[in-house]
Amino acid sequence: MRTAVSNRRKDKAGTPARLRQRSGAGQESPTMSSAQNTKTPPRAAPGEGDKLKNWEVVVYALYLAGGVTRAIHTEEVALKCFGLAPDAFSWVRFPQ
Repeated sequence: MRTAVSNRRKDKAGTPARLRQRSGAGQESPTMSSAQNTKTPPRAAPGEGDKLKNWEVVVYALYLAGGVTRAIHTEEVALKCFGLAPDAFSWVRFPQ
């Protein structure tokens, strides 16, 4: 039985040629510079970032209902969402 023999060339550090940067070692990629890595994301205006989005409330309600360890029925999650954010998760004709 024959075994596969790798004829691919490696550099002195043992890195395969396909993993080395084509433009030269040590050069940064044109799409990702060190200045972009340190840039902080834009912040919301004061008071705007305090409100959770609806999907975040749903995920949190699912977590509170035990969705990490078992399947949770949709109506149980909806009831938890209503308890957390009644203005966002209520009926138009039946707001209670």
